[in-house]
Amino acid sequence: MSLVSGMIQEKLLLEDDNTTALNSQLKFYFDEVGIDTESSFALMKEKSLWPLPSDIADKNNATNIIKTTILLMLCELAKYAGQVRESGCFLGLGVTYKSLAKWAKANENPGRYDAQSHSHSTTRGSHQSKVPSFSVLISSMKS
Repeated sequence: MSLVSGMIQEKLLLEDDNTTALNSQLKFYFDEVGIDTESSFALMKEKSLWPLPSDIADKNNATNIIKTTILLMLCELAKYAGQVRESGCFLGLGVTYKSLAKWAKANENPGRYDAQSHSHSTTRGSHQSKVPSFSVLISSMKS
């Protein structure tokens, strides 16, 4: 989930040493909550679904960086991840918060926002479409 901590760092302007600790704490937190895939993360859109980090911390695993602001960011990112999954896409490495938020808003309000970017493209079958400045691996969700 370093992708998630990277987006949180970008949005909240965290220092690098805080990001390293956040990445470690989120790994523990996600393991305890049972989030092990993008699909399970995408289900966690409501703050009430996230247990208080202090409730699962122990003497070997701190969660002191995961505060309300981080939990709200997790909800927002889970919502975006859900939108990506519903569109049949997957988040690629290097996706930024800014590009993901822009893509999500464009998909919520087609025509109002321009989610098209000339920097990357993906393919779905023989159809080629533009996506915002991050790589999205397209694969059919049907087996």
